[in-house]
Amino acid sequence: MVRCGLATGSEENLQQTCAALGQDYGALLSKAQASNTYKDYQHNTAHARRVGVFGAPSFQVESELYWGDDRWEDAIAYFKSWDA
Repeated sequence: MVRCGLATGSEENLQQTCAALGQDYGALLSKAQASNTYKDYQHNTAHARRVGVFGAPSFQVESELYWGDDRWEDAIAYFKSWDA
């Protein structure tokens, strides 16, 4: 069980959350610290800026940008109607 009141992103919080989800904290940390992870982060951040993402959660389907939880269903509907 994850204890409430832990600082967001703290090591203890992440360890307890991983344990509650049945995930390996060490493997997660190793992947997060890998050099390609930072490069992927930089690439994805640059892409988000280019398409106009300005908050979370944001969803992009083709050139359409949806912002906020209340737009999730709209993004899914648009994706389902899109004929690739």
